[in-house]
Amino acid sequence: MTTEALETDYLVVGAGATAMAFVDTLLSEQARCVRSPAASCRPST
Repeated sequence: MTTEALETDYLVVGAGATAMAFVDTLLSEQARCVRSPAASCRPST
């Protein structure tokens, strides 16, 4: 497994409606890069 550093302005954990509204506001007003990590790093079965 390899890792790499990712440049991020904001890291949003959770992708509910409130979090996505927050991300939308960030992107429209100021942030250049917003990341939302997946809950699992393994492939689904």
